[in-house]
Amino acid sequence: MEENYTKPPGRSTCCPSEKSQGGLCLTGGIYSDQRCPFCGSTLKDDRKSAVSCPNHPEVTAKRLRVKFRGVSRRFGSYAEANRFLTGLRFKTDEGIFDPREYRANDPLGFETLALKWLEIRRSEVGREGISPNTYRALEDGIHRGIAAFKQKPVNQFLLVDFQVFLAGLNIKGKSKHNYLETIKQFFRWLRTNKLIRELPEFPAVRFELARRKTLDKDTQLRVLDEVRRISDLKTWLGIRFLATYINIRPEECRNIREGDIDLKQREITIPRSKEKRSKLVYLIDEDVHILAHLPVAIDKSLFFFRHANGKRFGRKHFYKVWKRACRNLRIEDVDLYGGTRHTSARALRKHYTPEQIRAASMHSTDRSFERYFWQEGDDLREIYNTTLPGQKLAKDVRPIKKDN
Repeated sequence: MEENYTKPPGRSTCCPSEKSQGGLCLTGGIYSDQRCPFCGSTLKDDRKSAVSCPNHPEVTAKRLRVKFRGVSRRFGSYAEANRFLTGLRFKTDEGIFDPREYRANDPLGFETLALKWLEIRRSEVGREGISPNTYRALEDGIHRGIAAFKQKPVNQFLLVDFQVFLAGLNIKGKSKHNYLETIKQFFRWLRTNKLIRELPEFPAVRFELARRKTLDKDTQLRVLDEVRRISDLKTWLGIRFLATYINIRPEECRNIREGDIDLKQREITIPRSKEKRSKLVYLIDEDVHILAHLPVAIDKSLFFFRHANGKRFGRKHFYKVWKRACRNLRIEDVDLYGGTRHTSARALRKHYTPEQIRAASMHSTDRSFERYFWQEGDDLREIYNTTLPGQKLAKDVRPIKKDN
């Protein structure tokens, strides 16, 4: 039935011949496979209260089936069957009837389609800029959605559905934002594949990005020296890269392969970045010199940051070494990101404009980049001192006496 429709799925309407004089859809009906035990007649809908025998009205059907444009559903009472049929006709009048909603395998169910979307995204891991970490985040968000929405038809979502979903998450605003962004990606895929006609309305999630604790540049260099003392050369070099090249992230650094390094051009290619595009790291002369004196691997597909046994550094390798170096120096609450990338970006404020630093960091959003430019106390004091330049202390102001 469905392939004969000329309108997009979900926008089906009745033709004039299927409507009553009042303009309401009257297609479909309530039927039964039972026959009258007295005369053998087929039981018919009296359009009032029962499917009964035309000759013996007291004989009514107990097995009922609603048939409507390819939809077939069984019922045990006339009231339930009539309510269902009326609903289908109403949806048709509104232009939102879609027979796929009523198939037994829930082809438009959120869970059914969300799992298919995850399967497609899983096949893209390692390609298209999708990392295993990104896929794990998508999987987490989708399964949160499945727990909340189950098999709700994807073409019936309203703003309130997402509001209730977010209200039920006992997590911080940034995590709620991330889960909702995953579900938005899924619905955009639905629209691209014409499984829904238009995107539903999504709520705005307000949150403040946490301020990372950073270091001054001299302390950062002390930590790097301690990293060199307690670890191997490549571990130190990786953490040094994170403190020097503020456009790369720990996971991107860990994924660098031997073939990505070009010492002649003095650059490293990051083929898969968070920004979903390749990017270049332009090496300073000192790092070119260090890399030139390291053994060259014949197999260019090997990960550069690997252990002696050839196994790539673990996801938290740089982080663990950084934290151990900080503990040795009695530095607390400064993570790898804050102590390397954020510290270096903030230190550059004294030499370059925010626009120049953002270009170097390759941030894709203003909101993330703003965290690098919270004003420090000394910066604010310098600003405040310029509001009354050259003013002297009033003569009637005396120093505050301290209590003994």
